[in-house]
This record gives sequence, C-alpha cells and structure tokens, in this order.
Amino acid sequence: MPHQSVIRNLSDAHRNMERVLTLLHLQADSLHDGDDATQLTLLGNSVVYMRNYPGVNHHPTEDLIIARLKGHARPLCDALAGHHRGFGRQEEELLRCIREVQGGDSSACQEVRERGAIYCAENFSHIHSEETELFPLAIKRLSPMDWHDVETRSRTMTDGEFERNELKRYDNLYQRLMYLDKERAAG
Repeated sequence: MPHQSVIRNLSDAHRNMERVLTLLHLQADSLHDGDDATQLTLLGNSVVYMRNYPGVNHHPTEDLIIARLKGHARPLCDALAGHHRGFGRQEEELLRCIREVQGGDSSACQEVRERGAIYCAENFSHIHSEETELFPLAIKRLSPMDWHDVETRSRTMTDGEFERNELKRYDNLYQRLMYLDKERAAG
C-alpha cells in the first residue's frame, strides 16, 4: 500500500507529540509563583519543541494531504489547516507568558496554566481528528500517485537531521522532567 509509510511516520510523530503535550500540560498545570528557573526552562523547551518539530517537519506533510483532499472534505480540511496555523500563534503566546513569569510577573502563572491547558486540549483533539477522520479519508480517496507525490515532496520539505536533533532534545527533556517529578514526589 503506497500510503503506509506516510501514515506510519505521521502517526509515530503523533505519539511523540502526545508525550510532549502530556508533559507540557503537567508542567503548566503545576506552575506556581516562585517556581525555580529550571521548571520554567523545561516548560519553555516543551513549547519550543512543539513549535519546531510539528510546525517545521510534521504539519507540512499533513498539509500536502489536506491540499489533495479539499475537494472531498473542505470543512474538515479547512479546520485542520487552520489549526496548524493557530498552533503557532498559541505557542508564541505561551512563550511570551513564560518569559513574563521568568521576569517576575506572578499573575502570568495563571495565564500559563490556562493557555497551556487550552493549547494541549486543542492539540490532542486535532491529532484525534486527523487519525480518525483525515487519514482514513486520505487512504480511501488519494491515488497511489498522490501518495508517491506526498512522500517524495515530504522528504524534500523536511530536515532529517533537524528531526533527529529535536527528538534527541525531547528525550533529554523527557528524562529531566521525569527526574524532577520523582524528586518532587520524594521531597
């Protein structure tokens, strides 16, 4: 099947994104005025990962699929493409709020918690829509030539070295967050 590698790669990326989103949500939700700089840095790194990896390497491949399906499901395709654009704006706002907390603005903690919860919920919902609506429709409607073109263009648009570096950075982030959670539970 010509679609298998594209869908598998996108789904694998979704699993990684879900792990980062879970950690981001936990970090944002537990944020309190006076938290140490490390927690804020880790939270910021989670947001930067979501901006850099999905925004640069993942969403462009999905956008190729969306562009080919517009004639079959315009409302779904328009909504998902709009989400991709909106996530970037949300990430910038979250990073702005995190910088405000780092600068000593205690009222920004609540904004980080609220914006973080909304951002994570919308991303989880978006991933679910892609996997339960977009991907099955694409498998049904796109031709083998469409899938070949998506796969070929995707390879030229994405940067494998960038992706490997981002995933390595994520692994380091994940390990650090797990260490902090164990440290908090013990202390």
